[in-house]
Amino acid sequence: MPVLTCKYLIISCIDFRIQSLVSEWIHKKFPQELYDYAAFAGGVKNVVFAQEQIAIAKRLHNIQQVILIAHEDCGAYGNIEDVREIQRQDLQTAKETIKQSYPELEVYRYYLHVSGVFEEVKG
Repeated sequence: MPVLTCKYLIISCIDFRIQSLVSEWIHKKFPQELYDYAAFAGGVKNVVFAQEQIAIAKRLHNIQQVILIAHEDCGAYGNIEDVREIQRQDLQTAKETIKQSYPELEVYRYYLHVSGVFEEVKG
């Protein structure tokens, strides 16, 4: 079986409200690039499941970068106070967890506003 490769694994939430926004953003930001895409409720909220997807994408497609996307008004987090800060912490935890297992991978984090604006999370 030939080795298939792609550069990116993009992880986001399953929320139907963001799917077209994510798709358009990917095609603008990474034109002509091949990528794997994993969507599950809460996205990075479930870092264990994210790690499983990364392991598969790394083994099968030799990914080099992981793009993590959290979004505003995410129902998987429920109705909790300071949810945006919790999502930012989850993005950071996911990045740290990924880097521990795969130090060679570049990890980028984004926060998607319901207006369609992607904000890169740094620091």
